[in-house]
Amino acid sequence: MSSSGAFKAIAPDAGPLDPAVVAQAAEWIVRLQYEDSPASRQDCAAWRAADPSHELAWQRMSALGQDLQAGTRGMAAPLAAAALEQARDAGRRARRNGLKWMLGLGLTAGLAWQARGMLEGAAPWTGLLADLRTGTGERREVTLEDGTRLALNTRSAVDVEFDARQRRIVLRAGEIMVTTAPDSAARPLLVSTAHGDLLPVGTRFAVRHLDQPGQPIRVAVFEGAVDIHPHGALAVQRVSAGLQREFTAAALSPEHPLPAGGGAWTGGMLVASRMPFEDFIAELGRYRPGLLRCDPGVAGLQVTGAFPLDDSDRVLAMLEQVLPVRAEYRTRYWVTLTRR
Repeated sequence: MSSSGAFKAIAPDAGPLDPAVVAQAAEWIVRLQYEDSPASRQDCAAWRAADPSHELAWQRMSALGQDLQAGTRGMAAPLAAAALEQARDAGRRARRNGLKWMLGLGLTAGLAWQARGMLEGAAPWTGLLADLRTGTGERREVTLEDGTRLALNTRSAVDVEFDARQRRIVLRAGEIMVTTAPDSAARPLLVSTAHGDLLPVGTRFAVRHLDQPGQPIRVAVFEGAVDIHPHGALAVQRVSAGLQREFTAAALSPEHPLPAGGGAWTGGMLVASRMPFEDFIAELGRYRPGLLRCDPGVAGLQVTGAFPLDDSDRVLAMLEQVLPVRAEYRTRYWVTLTRR
């Protein structure tokens, strides 16, 4: 997947990229990892040549994935396919073997799922009562009446409250990406959270309830700027494009640069750059029903690459190929990554 002589090298720091283009580059990398045929390479070359931003995204993603590529270099396509099929077979066997165990859980399992949802800040009734919502692994995009585009990530819920004075989006759970639109009535747009309100300034930004003690809110700005108005006594803070920040009603974190591919989830990809394995599995687990955990013995490994969110079994099989780990399927809904 290296660049050929037909493509002009572009400096990695040549400017910001549209996250949608980054997601497309990630999709091409994943496709070539599993469908490395002359036709696929030709289609990829055509995409790269279609726009300078495509080539820049390709070069950045290729550099990002060097660690992953080193792990898969020389691996034949049939081997990859066999590994994927073995993972699926293991999952099917585990499901059959665990059926009686699952049936024996009864009401206890139901109560456990309710408690898990509450601990993750996404109680079942929160989603059911929201104007817009998504389930586990689901993503949804809508255009609001003013033209604002709203993308909901997995397990997310929002209310939309528009009146003659303001436009208000209330984040109840999960994560959203907001692309603002000018309003003919000049009403301000607010995004309200449990810890404060966000006032965008001509922008594209993501807001997420984090599954951490105190459930802080993360604001990631891709274009424009966002003013944070905490509910507490803290002063208003502005977050500019290319930065992200976390806050509660009583505290604000320092600013940090956006991670590479931070908005790639809108295109169905999870992008990692030397991400701790424990964090990667926790992130992937947001898109998969059941429990996905890693053993402490592999928590410190690092993951680099681009991975499809709509096929987590495929991602687990890929990890088994490039890292010293194996996926242990107790059932389809209870998987632990351990050292092999």
